[in-house]
Amino acid sequence: MKNLIKSIIAVLCLAGFVSCHGFDTPSSVSYTLISSFDGLVDDGSLMYFQDSLVYAQIFAMDQVVYLSTKCGEDINTDFKGGWKISIKKGGPDEPIELSRFASAGPDAGSGGSKAYAAFFYSPGLMPEYDIRYSTSNYSKFSATVSGLFINNTKAVEMLCLGGEVEQGDFLKVIAHEYLSGTETGTEEFMLVDYTGSELKYVNEWKPWEFENKPGVDNLKFEVVASSGKFPLGFCMDNFVTSIAIEY
Repeated sequence: MKNLIKSIIAVLCLAGFVSCHGFDTPSSVSYTLISSFDGLVDDGSLMYFQDSLVYAQIFAMDQVVYLSTKCGEDINTDFKGGWKISIKKGGPDEPIELSRFASAGPDAGSGGSKAYAAFFYSPGLMPEYDIRYSTSNYSKFSATVSGLFINNTKAVEMLCLGGEVEQGDFLKVIAHEYLSGTETGTEEFMLVDYTGSELKYVNEWKPWEFENKPGVDNLKFEVVASSGKFPLGFCMDNFVTSIAIEY
């Protein structure tokens, strides 16, 4: 995929076609899923949250793909690692009330959407996989990941703006792709890069286009930093994956 933004427009049409013509009667279907999180707000189930973080063991992106979170015995209070949903209801000019470790800024999600996912990496406390594909209900299943939109948390941006990042520092995300328990590929994205002469960092939503597209049935994210000054997290919106299934 040469341009993720243009592709999103195209696959929106494809996804609409499949939903009308693919799921009614056929024994097989292929479609491209663009996972945004506004529906969690629009359907009314989370309307009582005001500029808040919400988490659960599973966030379903459709009937096949879902986000996975690690919780302790009390699912309501004992978050370990994985995903939270950031819901920003205020306007761009209103104060940022979300945690700076989960907020991507006053404009909320990519394109001004109302919600997005925030990832928290806690080594040793993570779920087995961070994005899972439910494959057991189908006689055949295949999926590939095209990419996603990514942003730094506000906490990382504040470190960069405050002059606390030194030459040699970096923060990056590694996506590990799996199929049947075997790693099939990796993709990397630099969120902060001061390994050269110039400090470079992400402070707005950027497309992360996966270069290699092996078959997957699970994804796992790793956040790596040069030092402990960086919070190990990032924000995600518009996760794009292509799926083919047979019933």
